[in-house]
Amino acid sequence: NRWRFTLAEYHAGHGHLTDARRLAMDMGRDPNSWENGMVQALPLLMDRRHHSGTRHGYYGGAKTVDYVEEILNRCRMYIRLVDRQPAPPKVPG
Repeated sequence: NRWRFTLAEYHAGHGHLTDARRLAMDMGRDPNSWENGMVQALPLLMDRRHHSGTRHGYYGGAKTVDYVEEILNRCRMYIRLVDRQPAPPKVPG
């Protein structure tokens, strides 16, 4: 969750993320859970019925959800590709 929230705040900004957390609470979802709250709430900031009552207004929240998942997928891929404990160098002899 921390990685996801950090990436989302970087992409969307603090204000939009705060608006989405409030929407999550209004929907009865957990505002501190990415999967059970923010994934559903962020895209609602694109809908006038929802963003008109927020402090920071319209935001393309679905793009942030996609961004977060894309970055985490890349991170997983890099971790698989990079050998974390490389073999020690061979000593001639």
